[in-house]
Amino acid sequence: MDMDKSEFSHGQLVEINQRANELGKALDQFALDLRHKYHFYPDLTVHACGTALGNMININMLVYNLCPELAPPYLQGTDYSVVVERIKQEKQEFDNEIARYEQKQAAKSL
Repeated sequence: MDMDKSEFSHGQLVEINQRANELGKALDQFALDLRHKYHFYPDLTVHACGTALGNMININMLVYNLCPELAPPYLQGTDYSVVVERIKQEKQEFDNEIARYEQKQAAKSL
């Protein structure tokens, strides 16, 4: 699904970006707590939280694609359409993986 800036107000994009940032900070703190405070599968939870954080950052990139002026200075000039295409490809790969899994499960039930 392609979107354009006209579907969102500037205020909505600012709010989405802020909420993604807040969630990313909370996830980062959670990862640190899992590792240092609880010693809960440190290497596995760092990987899992890192993956989740990477996906959260994708939300910011989608916002920046629609409203580049919200991007931090170090990301100014980035071609976010490339990022959007990468996210679409990752989603397609995920969908394909789910379909393969469902086919295997269906074959097992026969």
